Amino acid sequence: MRQYSYYLWIGQILNMLAISSLKFSICAYLLNLNFSRVYLVVVWASIVMVTTFNLVVPMMSVFCRTPMEANWNKAIEGKCFMSTGNVGLSWTQGGSNIITDLVYVVAPLIYLSTIQLPRRTQWGLRVVFCLSLG
Repeated sequence: MRQYSYYLWIGQILNMLAISSLKFSICAYLLNLNFSRVYLVVVWASIVMVTTFNLVVPMMSVFCRTPMEANWNKAIEGKCFMSTGNVGLSWTQGGSNIITDLVYVVAPLIYLSTIQLPRRTQWGLRVVFCLSLG
């Protein structure tokens, strides 16, 4: 069970890094598109949200216990420098994910209206981008 908990802990770390990397790559793409300054500010705000709520704070909660093994081994009593109630962190992280996902779906939809493509192609792309909400 201890080994399973250790691999689960490693999986959490890898998942946080993967999700953050994915969202940062989407932001890099969006920053290259020709958007208004207002939307660029929104994209930069989403970068700050991803950095804070999907990377830094969750990583701190994963590595908060001392000794280090107490992070995955529940038999060892460890001390954590963060509050023990991570319910607020879960809600904040979930809300942040919803907001950033909406920003990342709406951006290409806005961009499609500014480029010249056949109507059928535009609607096909809109459907594909809206499917990413699911």
